Amino acid sequence: MIRTLLVRILPFLVPVILFALWYYLARRRAGKAGVAAPSWREAPWGWIALSGLLVLALGLAFFRLSTGASPEGTYVPPKYEDGRIIPGHVEP
Repeated sequence: MIRTLLVRILPFLVPVILFALWYYLARRRAGKAGVAAPSWREAPWGWIALSGLLVLALGLAFFRLSTGASPEGTYVPPKYEDGRIIPGHVEP
């Protein structure tokens, strides 16, 4: 569950979270300066979504390239033995 969150959902949400933080700070500054605050409707949502997809793709590519078993060896599938499930593994 945590892996799904970190690899798939969080990278897509990072640009939105950063924009929300910027928006909060911009509204606070505008209130102190007495000028009109920026509107959510004027946000560059297309660019935010595109950057989220880019971060997601880079995260998935990094995860794919940095994990996994060695291509050498023989895969032994999981098996049921003595009332227990022995997980699958790769033998050299």
